[in-house]
Amino acid sequence: MSDQPADRPPDDTELLALVEQLDADNERLRTKALDLIRLMEDAVTEQVAGERRIEELEARVETLEAEIQSLENSRVLRMTRPLRAAYGRLLSRRGGAR
Repeated sequence: MSDQPADRPPDDTELLALVEQLDADNERLRTKALDLIRLMEDAVTEQVAGERRIEELEARVETLEAEIQSLENSRVLRMTRPLRAAYGRLLSRRGGAR
């Protein structure tokens, strides 16, 4: 505490100074706690936004995979497969130039 003897209780001035110091420390800690709460809220908001974006992208991947599957199973693609295979062989004989 201060330079007072151990057997003498603190006077009102010393107690008031200690209370003021405690109030100042309390306010600093309160401000730090509020700053940390704001940072945590921002982090959670960013995490939720990221999770939503992931969900959107996963849904888009599923849609595109279904479109690819539909194209691969399409009648036109099946019917032209021999023609495309022959064309591929022809290109490979010519050195692959298109």
